[in-house]
Amino acid sequence: MAYGEKSPFFLIFLLRSILRQSKDVALDVVGDGPGLNYCRRLTHKLGLKNNVAFHGHVPHDELPKYYQASALAFSPIQVYDIDGWFDGAIQESLACGTPVAAFKASPKTPLHGTYGFLLSNDVEKAAAEVLTLLKEREDVDQVAEEGARFVYENCTYDKLATELQETWEEVARA
Repeated sequence: MAYGEKSPFFLIFLLRSILRQSKDVALDVVGDGPGLNYCRRLTHKLGLKNNVAFHGHVPHDELPKYYQASALAFSPIQVYDIDGWFDGAIQESLACGTPVAAFKASPKTPLHGTYGFLLSNDVEKAAAEVLTLLKEREDVDQVAEEGARFVYENCTYDKLATELQETWEEVARA
């Protein structure tokens, strides 16, 4: 996957590796796109159909229930950090208090990002990292709480409207 391109296929291979060590894991795929049918076929081919649910397009107002029901939300994209500014799905997940994991754009990037976790691009290493995160809930929950606080302090409609108005007033005075 190229930088900036989402690749849900990687999540299917990641799930297969995780299931080798823990059978109590499932993947809910929300969204649509040109690769959805291939993802479904791949899931069946790899014998994962009982562990993956494809929900397709979900109306925006129904997304919080998926985030809130998740132990970890995945944004299948390579990033340098989960800083709360990039990618709407990451912001939505953080706003729901759900920790986020994405994939490293650089192998030198640490696992712990600013408001989420950056997984290895190697499937087996990423599976081990996810299993560790699922066991170490205290750190994961703290990161989710900090991310939610960031989103509510910086990314709400009211906050953005206030910032825009202040900027406009500054420009108008100049």
